[in-house]
Amino acid sequence: MDQILQWNLPPSMQSLVNNILIWIGFAMIVGLIARFIVPSKYTKGPLVTLLIGLTGSCVGPLLISFYFHIDSFNPIGFVGFVSSLVAAVLLLVLFHFCLLIAPIKKEKDDKQNLPPNPPN
Repeated sequence: MDQILQWNLPPSMQSLVNNILIWIGFAMIVGLIARFIVPSKYTKGPLVTLLIGLTGSCVGPLLISFYFHIDSFNPIGFVGFVSSLVAAVLLLVLFHFCLLIAPIKKEKDDKQNLPPNPPN
C-alpha cells in the first residue's frame, strides 16, 4: 500500500508540484479572506473562491512589480499577500457592482412560462 502512494518524480517535477500546491493554498487563503471582507448574499462555492484568490494572487503582485519596477519580488510574502488581498477585494467589489447594474434573474417555474389558455 505504501508503494502505491509514493511517486518517484524527478526533483524538478517535485518542485513544480510543490509550487503549484503552495499557490493553490495561498490563493484559497486570499480568496477566503476577501470573501470575508466583502460579504455577499450570493453563494459562491470553493472553486469560485479559489478563482478569486488566484486572480488576486496573480494581478496584485504583477501590478506591484510593474508599478514599482521590482525585479526580484516574492509574491508569496507579506507585500505579495497584501497586494493579492487588495486585488481580490477589488475584484469582488467590481463583481458586486456589475451585479447591481445587471442583476442575475432567477428562472421562473415552467408552469408560469406557459401562455394563457385560448378562449373557447
